[in-house]
Amino acid sequence: MKKVQHYLGQAIDIRSLVLLRILFGGIGAYGFISSWMKGEAAERFQDLAYRFSWSGYTLPSLGDAAIPYIYLFGLLGAIGISLGAYYRFSVLLFACCFGYLHRLDASNFINHYYLIELLALFFFFAPAHRNSSWDAYRRPKIRLEQHPFFWLFCLRLQIALVYFFAGWAKLSTDWWAGRPLRIWLLQAQDTPLIGQFLALAETAVWGGRLAACYDLSIFIWLSWSRTRPWAYLGVLIFHGLTGYLFNIGLFPPLMIGMTLAFFPPKSWKKLPLPYFKGEKTAYKSWFGPILLLYFAWQFILPLRHHFFGAKDIIWSQRYYRYGWRVMLVEHQGQVRFELADQKGNRWEVSASKYLKPYQIKRMSVQPEAIREFAVFLAQQEAKAGQKLAVYVDAFVSLNARPSQRIIDPEVNLVQAAPFGPWLLPLAN
Repeated sequence: MKKVQHYLGQAIDIRSLVLLRILFGGIGAYGFISSWMKGEAAERFQDLAYRFSWSGYTLPSLGDAAIPYIYLFGLLGAIGISLGAYYRFSVLLFACCFGYLHRLDASNFINHYYLIELLALFFFFAPAHRNSSWDAYRRPKIRLEQHPFFWLFCLRLQIALVYFFAGWAKLSTDWWAGRPLRIWLLQAQDTPLIGQFLALAETAVWGGRLAACYDLSIFIWLSWSRTRPWAYLGVLIFHGLTGYLFNIGLFPPLMIGMTLAFFPPKSWKKLPLPYFKGEKTAYKSWFGPILLLYFAWQFILPLRHHFFGAKDIIWSQRYYRYGWRVMLVEHQGQVRFELADQKGNRWEVSASKYLKPYQIKRMSVQPEAIREFAVFLAQQEAKAGQKLAVYVDAFVSLNARPSQRIIDPEVNLVQAAPFGPWLLPLAN
């Protein structure tokens, strides 16, 4: 235990934390600006007739009029993080605004949004504002030159876990055969210079296998000084290429920025940043237990489906979230909702009456979301004192397989339990 404390407690230069703070805030600011410019505020967060829940919990809405202000305050929080200005308030402001938008509707869930929330939690507690910042400029008493290696180790381990579980998930039969990647690369075959290469079946097979090897090993190569420069070049190429070919938002710049945590602090001594002389902080006795508890949770969460005996989670989507299954599968779904009253009358209601296109796309491949929306339809479409049944005709194609029914069309989903026998297994 003493060796662990000594390892995590060794004093290191604060420059790495400073750089990562600046990059994290800058990426967050870019995220808010690009999202606003793309019109996502109106498309994803306003005029929502229905919001999908998080396992039964729905975040209270502040209303459509609040969305522009949430974008503005989130942007100001991100800028404050980069500048180290009113730091912890800025991190809290950014995290609350970003988290609100992410959690407003469960159909918004994306792995790297969850990662941003975890990183915001890290930066809230880390002393990343205690040098090269507005706070350090105006409050000399907080200035810090060195901090325990514990903080940098936590960030490295978090990034390593994301890569490891993303790579572990890619050891599936479908991924190893290049099935999902084949679909995405064909959509990018008009890319100048490399389009013909992307259209080859062999590119999907070997590209997928290389991606799995990259995810499973890149954090190891980044941790070794001899391979670190070449490994980071691999990070730039991998995330630069995936960001260019596929629409995956903030994930490429986020990983390009945060993997710099694997470089030693001395690498950043020549950065043109204001630097103040200051003190160093000591290792705290509570660092170890906190580290153990947090990362035990981070290990267990992606593996929880094993403890509960869930199978075919890619098909059923049960326990799929929070597992770092990054760009792993391609689902395409179609679903029709048919309502029936007590007199035997049946009629169809289009999901587009209540849902936006992106909500329909996400819902149509998630059985539990379909069941949840069916319950909403029964309540919304019923007249006074009327009880309605809802039946669905839902087909899903997984990784270009022929579409197959995912829900028993004879089951009234209003009375169905979550993830019950109404959920049909994958045929092949």
